[in-house]
Amino acid sequence: MHRAAVLPRGHALEVRSYKRNRGFVLVREGEANYRLIEKASSRPASA
Repeated sequence: MHRAAVLPRGHALEVRSYKRNRGFVLVREGEANYRLIEKASSRPASA
């Protein structure tokens, strides 16, 4: 959480999983306001 606390307003922190197929982006919008955007692989499931 230290990196998020010192993030300048309007900047983002991207965190990815080991295989890089999942993750999230944390965007600092204000003094104590953040937006969390989930990212996942968009490959269709094989049948």
